[in-house]
Amino acid sequence: MDRLFVLLILTGAMLANASHGQGAIRVISGVAPVDTAQAQHFTGVARVGGHFQAASPARTYGATVTFEPGTRTHWHVHTLGQILVVTLIFTHKCRGISRRILKITFYPSEAIKEEPQMDTENPELDELSAWLVHELHDVALGDKRLERRLLTTGAKLAARPSVSINQACADWADTKAAYRLFANAKTTAEKIRAPHYRRTRERARGHKRLFAIQDTTYLNYTHHPSTKGLGPIGTAQQKLSGMILHTSLLMTEQGLPLGLASQEIWVRPPKMHQRTAAARRKLPTEAKESAKWLKALRQSRAVVPPEAQLITIGDSESDLFALFDLARALGTELLVRAAQNRSVCEPEVGRLWEVMGRQAVCGQLQVVASARKGKPKRQALVTVRFAPVSLKAPQHLRKTMGDMPLYAVLVQEEAPPRDVSSPLCWLLLTTVPVDSFADAVERIRWYGLRWQIEVYHKVLKS
Repeated sequence: MDRLFVLLILTGAMLANASHGQGAIRVISGVAPVDTAQAQHFTGVARVGGHFQAASPARTYGATVTFEPGTRTHWHVHTLGQILVVTLIFTHKCRGISRRILKITFYPSEAIKEEPQMDTENPELDELSAWLVHELHDVALGDKRLERRLLTTGAKLAARPSVSINQACADWADTKAAYRLFANAKTTAEKIRAPHYRRTRERARGHKRLFAIQDTTYLNYTHHPSTKGLGPIGTAQQKLSGMILHTSLLMTEQGLPLGLASQEIWVRPPKMHQRTAAARRKLPTEAKESAKWLKALRQSRAVVPPEAQLITIGDSESDLFALFDLARALGTELLVRAAQNRSVCEPEVGRLWEVMGRQAVCGQLQVVASARKGKPKRQALVTVRFAPVSLKAPQHLRKTMGDMPLYAVLVQEEAPPRDVSSPLCWLLLTTVPVDSFADAVERIRWYGLRWQIEVYHKVLKS
């Protein structure tokens, strides 16, 4: 399970990096001029090139240094800290075909750590190593050796994500070191995610509006019966076992992922399916599995800079009155797909779906309907209705929660083709005002961003 924790955060962090978030520094070899290094810093001949420097107020800077044979650097101090990565490639022949690569990584004020690398033609390994150092450089596992091992092992697994740990590592000693990393009690999911959340926050700076896309997925290990620590997933009739993962993925209005804002993995108790619906309803909100939405909302709000407008998007499973109540308390926004036909007290008394069906059509849209049950995707013509609504709290929550003023947008395919058995129908609820057809179209477009977290989970499990 520890191994899975590490793989999840590394994959999630890589997704954020792939988005080219703000603050990233990219050096293109050969663009910057190459100069001979100053003699007071070296004995011998060293050449410096590839200079780069972060934009103000950051003070990060660096360069590529090439040492001629016999050249040495003088001892010196970097008051703000330094990370120096040196790759030495020794090529030798054994029976005319063998080659070995040795990578040596220096860390400030620490002993030299030598990491043998497998003989590989994969050019991504060094780039992934450099990125992991940037993304997780301030990880705090309580052991410097573990922190270094996390970076080197993470780069190897990221370079070959579809193979086993044994195949990704260079040799048996390297493989054992990786398993020791995952088994160490200090290597926890939250400790690894913590620096990634900080990088996500850094990439979020400067954005006026951000979206936290929440979703849940199941990690199915039914076909690994000897694996310990699993719990039931799916329905009781399916008899599946595994773990549950809930993620909040932060992205810009243009759909650019910035990183994870929250992620939690857990195992259901063995007898959970034996609880009746009535018994589950009696549980306090914090004891229900649906509390995952509230916890992720709090964590996402903590990651996002306070000056940014945060809009959390969720599917019909997130239609929880307690979630809207929490969003109101935190001063953040929500956009969810309705699942409950709740009681409406304004603008008229009735049930939500019936009230919205009586609203006037304000416009039409052409949307793309995804492929279903062997049928290809298609263009669909939908009508759009919107209205401000005030929803009454469920009976069991009315002592602690009052009416909830929201805005509803009904998207409906009223004249589907004859061969379409399930026409499109979305009812969206949001805390963001909807005062015009243009506002309604924008909310629909925002909800369309939700598919990206499904892609993230698919990649994670593939």
